Amino acid sequence: MKRKTRKHKLLAIDARYRVLHGLHIRVGVTYGPNCTHQMAGGMLAPTVRDGDRVFGLHSVMTNGNIVEVVDSWLDSADATGITDENQARKKAVAILSAIPDDKYKLLCEFSGVEGELCQTPLHDWRLISSSGQFC
Repeated sequence: MKRKTRKHKLLAIDARYRVLHGLHIRVGVTYGPNCTHQMAGGMLAPTVRDGDRVFGLHSVMTNGNIVEVVDSWLDSADATGITDENQARKKAVAILSAIPDDKYKLLCEFSGVEGELCQTPLHDWRLISSSGQFC
């Protein structure tokens, strides 16, 4: 019998963004199995968290409602006490809201992107590809 692969699910994308060649670079939050221990000691590894589940912060590019993950595991966030996807989605939005603008700009630096931090209303997203690994 084949074992199901448990993967992270993209739950929230911030309204703030930086522009690179017409594409918006944002931070997205995923929720899923805790793989931070396996990444420990690696180059630019996220903060190691305890528990079975964890939130991951990732750099994503958006164009309209298309989302592409371009840099995975910028950091992680604790998921202690989260028991369902509704709670996880609310916490993911709270994680993004808690990131100060100056730190958010640093998280959005991709290939030396410079520019102002902007904000736009969000709409439904469609993930087209992921060049990073969520676990």
